[in-house]
Amino acid sequence: MGGGGVMIWGMLTPDGNCRVRMMEGKVNAGEYTKTISDALDDLDKKFGTGNYHFQQDNAAILTARKTSALFEERRVKVLKWSARSPDLNPMEDGWSMLSNSIYANSRYKNRRKLWQSMAQHSKKLSGEKKDTIKGPFGRMRSRLVNVIKSKAGIINEKE
Repeated sequence: MGGGGVMIWGMLTPDGNCRVRMMEGKVNAGEYTKTISDALDDLDKKFGTGNYHFQQDNAAILTARKTSALFEERRVKVLKWSARSPDLNPMEDGWSMLSNSIYANSRYKNRRKLWQSMAQHSKKLSGEKKDTIKGPFGRMRSRLVNVIKSKAGIINEKE
């Protein structure tokens, strides 16, 4: 695309909603907390303050003091999670679904067009493909069992 990149924050919820936000510039804990504040407002309205768990990996900006303080202030229960557990992270399925949808028939010449497509396809996932998003959450129990059976090795649900 001629250089530059697009940093995207995304969230899936068990009821089939997909939310994405573009993050520009150098992303730090301050930018991250601004990005997720609206999402936390929506989660508080939907599930009630303190009545849900938030899952994220252990990237530095996600575990920074500023981010932890926001979660504590908002009474958000954050699951302790390994940065290297994609088999158990529904968002990895979400990124795959979104990427497959975005790049199915198009290539993008600039960041604006890519972002427009990403926003459009995330809305489509939350609408007509809502059940597709619910799938990874529904399969979590079997994923956990498979990870235990594989002694924490990589699993492949398609087998």
